[in-house]
Amino acid sequence: MHELQYSDSEAMKRLLHISRRGVSTINQSHRTGAKPERVVSKEGGEFALQVDLDAQQAIATSWRHHLPDIRLVDEECPETHEIMSRHDGSWYGLSDPLDGTAAFLNCTMMPQAAPGGAWGTTLGLMNDGVCYAGVMHQPALNLLFYGSRTLGVQLVAGREYRTFVAQGLLPLEAPLRRARAWGEECSPLLLSLPASSKMSRPIHEEYVEIRRCLYTAGIIGNEVCCGCAVGNTAGVILGQIDAYVNVGGGLDWDLAVPFLLAELAGCVTGTLDGKKITWRGEKQQVFVARDALSAERLLNAINK
Repeated sequence: MHELQYSDSEAMKRLLHISRRGVSTINQSHRTGAKPERVVSKEGGEFALQVDLDAQQAIATSWRHHLPDIRLVDEECPETHEIMSRHDGSWYGLSDPLDGTAAFLNCTMMPQAAPGGAWGTTLGLMNDGVCYAGVMHQPALNLLFYGSRTLGVQLVAGREYRTFVAQGLLPLEAPLRRARAWGEECSPLLLSLPASSKMSRPIHEEYVEIRRCLYTAGIIGNEVCCGCAVGNTAGVILGQIDAYVNVGGGLDWDLAVPFLLAELAGCVTGTLDGKKITWRGEKQQVFVARDALSAERLLNAINK
């Protein structure tokens, strides 16, 4: 691994500043109240909005200024994606300017049980398939998670978050405390197991079988979907849901940063066959659970 020329705290400050630029761009569009139009169709039925592209440009411009020696991989820039598959020890950034585009476009597309505004922005620092530092915003909910493997995880919320986005003023210490008092060890779980119309037939059949296994084992007490990887993972971190299972297969820009922050908050992540996750730019079936016991129960039921 090549040495990073910035200290951990300096790298984190730069990531926060860069991500703030993207969020400010999104907020400006969100405040207008105008319904954005789909401007780019992507593989697998995905789409991007003009605000996706505007936020991507704001992040890329700020990245070149603050971290000019590190390349940036962006979901909306396919020409950068090959960087994720390299094994040369180089550092690279990973950006998803707007995770949960459909939720941003029209909140009525969200299930009733899901909290509104679950879309978000992520930005991370990667090396050889491992996420070392990351920032995750949920602007509509006034939430910011950020952290690194050396500095731990922090949470900024409410008025302090709005002050940060408007002025760049960030509390130096805002440690994340998971306040929920968990239920009985063997009680059913509140699970996010989202399906997608974009799943291929084999994956959808696997999704149906996994749901059957979890219900048969008595694991699922109820289901809720928070709309996107950011919303679902934040729900686990904050204790709103017990686990998030991505059967359809998530990509690095969707999951690497949220899952890092979940790990730092004491949650457990992994692949559905029980392995450690390595991010290589390929779709993976993965999960994040509130704790080791919940993870063990999930995996035992799925792989029985």
